[in-house]
Amino acid sequence: MLSNKDRVELHQQYLDGELDEGVAKVLIGDLLEDIEREREAVEKAEALGTDGVFQNK
Repeated sequence: MLSNKDRVELHQQYLDGELDEGVAKVLIGDLLEDIEREREAVEKAEALGTDGVFQNK
């Protein structure tokens, strides 16, 4: 069983093109799809404007 650190390293290798998608799916399974969905959600959130948003302190 892979540790979270190992999974992150494998995912980074996949993003860097060092690891084939099929191999990545075999090694880290559904986590690959979960990471991709999370990454897309973060990118969308980063693109949102914050004008008019107030934070209470």
